[in-house]
Amino acid sequence: MGGMVTQSNEYISKRGSAYGKVRIEDFSGSGEIAIFGDTWAQFKGYFSVGNSVFISARVAPRRWGDGEPDLQILKVDWLADVKDRKVQSITINANLHAIDMTLVAELSNLVLNSQGDSQLNFHVTDPETGQYVTLSRQDSRINVTAELINYIEAHPALTYKIN
Repeated sequence: MGGMVTQSNEYISKRGSAYGKVRIEDFSGSGEIAIFGDTWAQFKGYFSVGNSVFISARVAPRRWGDGEPDLQILKVDWLADVKDRKVQSITINANLHAIDMTLVAELSNLVLNSQGDSQLNFHVTDPETGQYVTLSRQDSRINVTAELINYIEAHPALTYKIN
């Protein structure tokens, strides 16, 4: 899971050990995580308000008693670092009839100014016939930036999929 830290508080338990409660928000919503013991001591530096983090965790049976399972945090990384490692490719889906010179020029400008490590694919569909073609260029890779994603989301004839 990943997102922006919007709230972070540290507390001391009745037994005198430190723990924290962190609220993380992404585009789909927000959630609060309680982090205890050594895990809090190890990762609390990541959980300052405004930081963007990626949490690797697993769900495990509760250690003490019955009830809700525990979320065990295995690793915390900066979201920007994870994006560079995890985003292998982006496929931009386009309606054939919506492609014009302006769209091509704007997308070309965004792509040429964001060289990186992710494969770029275009999936162009003719909605009348249902036929499509997928285009990719093996010798050119891009950095999937917020500017590119915002452009695609603002253009009604485009969608994308990150692989």
